[in-house]
Amino acid sequence: MLIDSFHPTIFCIYYRARDAKRQVRTGRFYALSMADAQHQFSHMGLTPMRVKSRVYQPSVFQSTFTTKQLNEFSTQLATLLASSISLEQSLNIMRKGSSNPAQQRVLCKVLLAITSGISLSDSLRMADKKFDGFYANLVKIAEAHGDLAGCFNDLATLQQKSQRLKKRVTKMLIYPALVTVVAMIVCYLMLTQVIPEFELMFISLGGSLPSFTQHVLALSHWLQAHSLTLALVLLSLFGSLSWIYQRNALGRYLMHKYALAIPLVGDTLKQLAWCRICQTLAITLAAGMPLLHCLACAKTSCTNDYIKQKITHTGSLLESGNTLSQSLHDSELFDLTRQQLLSIGEQSGQLEKMLTHGSEQLTQSIDSKVDHLSQLIEPLMIVILGSIVGSLVIAMYLPIFELMNHLG
Repeated sequence: MLIDSFHPTIFCIYYRARDAKRQVRTGRFYALSMADAQHQFSHMGLTPMRVKSRVYQPSVFQSTFTTKQLNEFSTQLATLLASSISLEQSLNIMRKGSSNPAQQRVLCKVLLAITSGISLSDSLRMADKKFDGFYANLVKIAEAHGDLAGCFNDLATLQQKSQRLKKRVTKMLIYPALVTVVAMIVCYLMLTQVIPEFELMFISLGGSLPSFTQHVLALSHWLQAHSLTLALVLLSLFGSLSWIYQRNALGRYLMHKYALAIPLVGDTLKQLAWCRICQTLAITLAAGMPLLHCLACAKTSCTNDYIKQKITHTGSLLESGNTLSQSLHDSELFDLTRQQLLSIGEQSGQLEKMLTHGSEQLTQSIDSKVDHLSQLIEPLMIVILGSIVGSLVIAMYLPIFELMNHLG
């Protein structure tokens, strides 16, 4: 069957039903047919009171199939297939056990496709964009070798490792961002609400004010007069950067490039990308993919456009007849340590083993670096926030101290 001509019909079922305790429940789920919907009601232990069905149509407002759900899909399917349960039965078990509409929708699409004679790899590719070229190609090779359970287990392991590292790095970056936002809000409130009250008191006292206090009052006046303009400028700047990142390839490339040059954070982002590349190359080489195809899969697994270009350059050098180690050296994809490690693996015929070892080393390095940066960033941000707020407080109390000294 031609994949492009296959358009599965899925039904979205909206229901109002009673459960075993006679309590009314409402919700929705996806079904392959109305008969399948009846089976699902029985499986959930519900007695339908009112049912409305419609043919599913894709929408920009629909719930999306997330990375977390992709990981759950891989883990559950690996477990079921390893228990000698057939592919179709495994997918049906997962569909009936899922309460997430997006996951149900994807499972329905995959089931309809494989029962129509389409391969699992092509079915996944059609079902959702989360099943990218790397994922689908690995499944295709596993289908040919008859080891789907091992393939999904490897994919689940890779996804879990990648998500764990990504969460740690994201958490490390979110904390200073939140503290910065809080500091800006606190400063704005002090400059526009608190300091004007002190200014009235200073006017009533008379006399000259310290220069530091005068500068703070001038900043307070400027903020009160231009708050709306400043807010519009910041919103416009944020909107422009978001548009450039999403719509402009060159702008996104430059953002990704300069993000890797940020002190402390840049090295961690590089290592995170290198780790993902090593893991992808190791798992694809173990599956029997040609090296050039492995690099293409590593490129799809990378989210940084600057590093993607490095991978493309490495692939071009390989195609021209260079060895992997020479290509990595010329493209500067990895640092010298990783280049030497992979060169040894290439010469000894243990490239897959060296890639796995390299990814483990990088994982340990990232964990250690994130721990150290977290310990450094937290007190540093507290000191910065305290210094800013403390400076404003000192500016307000300096005239009072001077007045007390003068009276004394």
